Amino acid sequence: MWTCTNSSTWVENTLSFVKLPDSILENLRRVHGVITTTESSPSNFCFEFLLGSSNDISMRTDMMTFLRNATLLCLTAFPHDYILEEAVLVAEELLNTKMDSCSCSVTPCRALAKRLVKSNRQDVLLCGVYARREAAYGNIDHARKIFDMALASIEGLPSDLRSTASLLYFWYAEVEISNSSSSGSEPSLRAVHILCCFGSGVKYSPFKCQASSVQQLRARQGFKERIRILRAAWARGVIDDHSIALICSAALFEELTDGCIAGIQILNQAFTVVLPGNQLSCQYFSHFVFCNFIVFWSC
Repeated sequence: MWTCTNSSTWVENTLSFVKLPDSILENLRRVHGVITTTESSPSNFCFEFLLGSSNDISMRTDMMTFLRNATLLCLTAFPHDYILEEAVLVAEELLNTKMDSCSCSVTPCRALAKRLVKSNRQDVLLCGVYARREAAYGNIDHARKIFDMALASIEGLPSDLRSTASLLYFWYAEVEISNSSSSGSEPSLRAVHILCCFGSGVKYSPFKCQASSVQQLRARQGFKERIRILRAAWARGVIDDHSIALICSAALFEELTDGCIAGIQILNQAFTVVLPGNQLSCQYFSHFVFCNFIVFWSC
């Protein structure tokens, strides 16, 4: 039924919504004051000034608390969105470290991440995001346990959730490569093992020893077959994160086993399929590869 927004009851409800608590109003006045002060010199204004340069630590903490809580609310409307999940964990880290200027003995977002994982155990990408945050804080062994647990549970998921495995495998291999500069050759061997399991399609098992030449051959053939299947979908402009993660995984596998040139060839072949398509798909593909595969160029 239609209702008139000029009715007295509607106006009363609206007024009750817009009345903010004094604590929030005070924070808004402070933010407004900072912005007003810098309007005379806009070239010097940046959001880092609001979050990082203010002397009022309580103001910055309140803002980061708001960002974390707002993102948590967004997750209820957009579940299984790994970008929002990563955003809320990063906000939690900033709240517990830079915002409060305290040292943490564990990864600052660990408690929140465990609570989110417990509330939805089928969200394996959330496990992957959590593992990446643990690795970013140097807790590589803890990150490996989380990745291993998530990949081991893939087989028991519904078919519509199994496609998320491609991102999970790629993130895990990427974490290992990022750790290889300070830990010798073992992380690279671990990354090859992870990608061999992905490419060959065998059930994932935690790393125990170096992948054999036969396992690598099967993985290479498996990646080629998976990429061949993708071509038909890509020709229609159907591109998503999971299919691009497959391409990045195949390229990283070739780089680790056969050199950089072989890895670049995988990317070049993928671009030849994407470039003739619509412009939006090409931009999406290029952005994902640039943001998520930068580790390839630094190896």
